[in-house]
Amino acid sequence: MKTAVASLLKLAVLACHLVLLPNLLSAQQTGWLGQLSKEDSAAINALVLYPDTVRLSILEAAKYPEAIVRTALLQKKTSADFANAISSFSREEQEVFWDLTRYPGLIDKLVEGGKKTTKTATAIVAEYPEEIRETAITYGTKQYDVLKIISEQQNKSNLAFNDILKIYPPAAQQVLKELVYLPEVLSILNDHLQMTVLMGDMYSRNPQWVIQTIDSLSLVVARQNASELEAWKKTIEQDTTLQSELKQVASAYAADNGNQSIDYSNPPPENYLENYMCYPYSYWFGYPHWYPYYYWYPYPYWYDWGFYYNPYGSFVVFGMPSFYFTYWYFYHPNYYYDYPYVCNAYVNHYYGPRGGTSENAGVVRDWVQENSTYLPKDFVSASEEVRVNAIRQLGKFEMDWKQQNAVSPISRTEFLNKNRASYPQLNGRKQEVKTDPRQPAVVVPEKVAPARQPAARMPAQKSTGNLPLKFDFNKVQPAQEYHKSTWDRTQPSISKPERNPMPSAPAIKQAPPRTKPR
Repeated sequence: MKTAVASLLKLAVLACHLVLLPNLLSAQQTGWLGQLSKEDSAAINALVLYPDTVRLSILEAAKYPEAIVRTALLQKKTSADFANAISSFSREEQEVFWDLTRYPGLIDKLVEGGKKTTKTATAIVAEYPEEIRETAITYGTKQYDVLKIISEQQNKSNLAFNDILKIYPPAAQQVLKELVYLPEVLSILNDHLQMTVLMGDMYSRNPQWVIQTIDSLSLVVARQNASELEAWKKTIEQDTTLQSELKQVASAYAADNGNQSIDYSNPPPENYLENYMCYPYSYWFGYPHWYPYYYWYPYPYWYDWGFYYNPYGSFVVFGMPSFYFTYWYFYHPNYYYDYPYVCNAYVNHYYGPRGGTSENAGVVRDWVQENSTYLPKDFVSASEEVRVNAIRQLGKFEMDWKQQNAVSPISRTEFLNKNRASYPQLNGRKQEVKTDPRQPAVVVPEKVAPARQPAARMPAQKSTGNLPLKFDFNKVQPAQEYHKSTWDRTQPSISKPERNPMPSAPAIKQAPPRTKPR
């Protein structure tokens, strides 16, 4: 018992360290703890941010890791079967089918009793959110055969899942059934089996102590996140130049994702941000396969920015910029060339006295490290003027080098050495570049920006009491953000999928797609 408690204490301490100092992985950790990866510890930090009732379900489920593995294997098959069933349709039409699976029981009701008339389908969808009704009526009356196949697949999935669960205690069966409606949780538990096994074993040995430790860790992480947000808000509120650049960067981000018109003065309605409700994609059918990272919860683009302008013209910060927004900004040198104060704010934030612990920290620190050869030696501690000039020149240097490299391959260092007068703020250290004229130039493949999901078509939902299986996005966002950033660090580069239009931001009311089935 004491050994298990001590082990969990070490695990909690390591997780806390990773909250406070993301790059810390103590060499003093021994035994099994020394084998615990930074990603596993970050996964714990994501899980502890869920409400206490969900955390209890997570701990109970972790006692049965083999059930989680079997469930994940079943999900792999059912999601592949679903994708195959709709593969003959266009991507836009496939996405509508995926959207229909997000609403519990909707497809089954549209199929039950045979093909529906428009009148009957209208009555069925009345209890569902307005945003999905017209689409559900259209597909319910014109794509009955496909919906019937999907309904049959759902029933088979349920039967197979129940067959997996039947050998486990009732409590385990109950929590695993609950976690199916939090698909990103099951994904984390399956992707981090070492963490899951250790956590489940400790919980079996001393449940009350584990609960207390997880509760305490939840407070630590929540406070750290709140502190980080407060520091970020203070930085932005005190710098009108930064506000202006953020607005322009957000416009560029919107345009890059398919929308040319942004309305910043249209704020979300009361309680919109605090209670943004979202139905996840069905665990059994997964999310659209062209998304290269975990994407269980669609959400509006303006969540990526973390700000809006109120009707009085004030800049309102409601959250940290998302991992994707941050990655997108640092991926494109033309944006930190045009808007260097945004880059400067990121560097100040994540290298400042408080630092930062969100997934953005890795993006910013990686960018600084990757460009350390060219940035001034004192870049992190330099004055704002020196740093901003260096950022702008680095952006110009990157753009010029890429343009030249496309015509005649040349290394970045060699290009800088030949054109040093054009970039006086960049690092003066020279490196001799030796090339063998008999060998062709080696072109290093560029990092590919992760694909952004198309804009969510559903605005915030007001709870009607009829459909309980939807979740406050702010409660599930940490795990989704964690998964996206982990995907980027571990997966190979892929080509960008097509981009779909993005709504005005903030998206208060927006009609669902009007896709006519074939």
